[in-house]
Amino acid sequence: MMIEVTRVLLQDILRQGRARYPAGACGVLLGVPGDPAVVEASRPGRPASEACAGPSAEDIEAAGREGATRGLAVIGTWHTHPDVPAEPSPGDPAGVETGRVTLIVSVRKGQAAEWACWTAETGLSGLQPVIVRLTGG
Repeated sequence: MMIEVTRVLLQDILRQGRARYPAGACGVLLGVPGDPAVVEASRPGRPASEACAGPSAEDIEAAGREGATRGLAVIGTWHTHPDVPAEPSPGDPAGVETGRVTLIVSVRKGQAAEWACWTAETGLSGLQPVIVRLTGG
């Protein structure tokens, strides 16, 4: 699986992660499905709970409704991992719907250190890496 994200959008997500540190930040990725899926927007969210860094189901549904008015669909979510790597934590697979992605940003000491994208695929356990192609200036 592959997604395309503009550098400007990725920088905005990283900025939100730095701004919320040491707390976590999250949001919903909106775009055009396909291979690659093209991510065109991000809508900030609220963590579903202290134990779950991803956005709440209500935020995902609201983002989906908002995106639909612009011809966009929910491609996935993003969230930060304060002071730990941008790798799936034990609770992350439960928050990723099959066919959608989760972009994880590691924020260490207030700075975005690394990021990676993952997806859940039918028939495979755990999350699988997603190729991210950065576009634009």
